[in-house]
Amino acid sequence: MRFIKNLIILFILIGCAAFFSMNSGIVEVNFFPKGLSIEFVAISLPLFVIMLFFMVVGFFLGTLSEYFRSYKYRKAARQKVEEVKSLSNEVKYLKNKTTSETEEILNLLK
Repeated sequence: MRFIKNLIILFILIGCAAFFSMNSGIVEVNFFPKGLSIEFVAISLPLFVIMLFFMVVGFFLGTLSEYFRSYKYRKAARQKVEEVKSLSNEVKYLKNKTTSETEEILNLLK
């Protein structure tokens, strides 16, 4: 299973490397429209750098949105774990309590 996973990752990396090498042309990136009175700012970068940047930004935004979306479920799970721990401790206490009461009764009967 691990070999297959690594093989798939290798094919994806080879595909990405081929795709990025085919898109290595220089692109001018403008930050503001040319008609604004703001000073014109533009940089020239290879296309694959821009694509990688937006892939990373998309990954982080997706991860962040999923984190906030699942917050209520994680909170409910933490509360359930605490409730289970509390009930488990209560069961242990009650078992020990019943055992000691039973031992007291048997001691009285002796």
